[in-house]
Amino acid sequence: MKDNLKYGFAALIGWNILIVLMAILAVHVRGIEYSAFFDDGIGGIGMCLFLLLWSLIWFYIGYDSRRKFVSEKQFYKEYAPLLDKKEFDKLFISHYVSRVSRVLAILSITAIPWYIIGYVRGAFETKDWAVLAVLALLSVVFFGVYKIKNVSV
Repeated sequence: MKDNLKYGFAALIGWNILIVLMAILAVHVRGIEYSAFFDDGIGGIGMCLFLLLWSLIWFYIGYDSRRKFVSEKQFYKEYAPLLDKKEFDKLFISHYVSRVSRVLAILSITAIPWYIIGYVRGAFETKDWAVLAVLALLSVVFFGVYKIKNVSV
């Protein structure tokens, strides 16, 4: 339980650090003020609620992911009692990374048409090509990791 909370807070903190870094990057690239992020027409309340909601969601993602990881590891350990701890951990981590990579590959490849539907207006701009290239590259990398690490435990 304590371990799950630790992973929940790590995901929450990681998400918020990513948001702050993206805001700093946007300020320098676009040349806008920091206050522009909170200009939602209602005094910043909407943006604060959005950030709070997403922080809670990422806490739950970290908490639940750790819970599932521990229970799945215990489940597989019952089916491989003859393997020593080091060998089992190596095989299980390969299996888990493979499974997560497959999900991320599917997510990134399906994000491409949704990006086009939701954000491309008119002709493609350089920004659109850059986003699509990053999504395609991520899907290829994740699929490659899935194929390399694909191991049955």
